[in-house]
Amino acid sequence: LGDLASSQDRAKAIPFDIPVSINWQKSDPDNHEFLRFLFAKSAQYQTLFELGAMDVLDPAAATPIVAYTVSAASSRGRKTVLAAANFAERRARGLFRFQPVLKTFGAFAPAPDKNYILRDLADKGADGQPAAYTKSGKELAEKGLYIELDGGGVHLFDLEEIPGSARAAGAAKRSRRQ
Repeated sequence: LGDLASSQDRAKAIPFDIPVSINWQKSDPDNHEFLRFLFAKSAQYQTLFELGAMDVLDPAAATPIVAYTVSAASSRGRKTVLAAANFAERRARGLFRFQPVLKTFGAFAPAPDKNYILRDLADKGADGQPAAYTKSGKELAEKGLYIELDGGGVHLFDLEEIPGSARAAGAAKRSRRQ
C-alpha cells in the first residue's frame, strides 16, 4: 500500500499520485470476480469511453442509485452503455429520466419510434447469458427507466436499438426478473 504522507495530492478524497497494489490473495472472491469483470469491460469499451458522450440520468426522487449513459455513433451504428450503481448498503430503487444535456454531442436519447434491448452484462443467468429486457423508446422517453438494486449492486446494460412496432412498443418484455 502507498504512503499517504508522501502524497502531493492530499487535498483530494482519493490521491492518485500514490502507487497502490491489491493483495488478491486476501480479497473476497466475489469482489475479485467483479473487479476482473469490470476491468475486462472497461478495456472492451475503452474507445466508447474515450470518444462517447456521457450523460448522468436524472432521478425522479432522491435515491442512492447513480445512473449514467455513454453513447457514440460509428460506422457500425450507435453504441450505448448504461451503468447504474447503488451506493447504499440496503436495497434501493429509483425512476430515472432521459433528458440528455449533451444530445447534440451524441448523448443517448431514446427514440419514441424504436425499441431497446437492455442486456445486463453484470447479471448473467445460469445459462451464462445476460438478463435482457425490451423497453419501448416511447416509454423510456416519456416515463424513464425504473431501476432497483441490492445494496452495493450494479447494472451494466448494453443497449441495442431495434425497430419499433405498435405491438411491441406498448409492452415491455423481459427475459428474466426485473
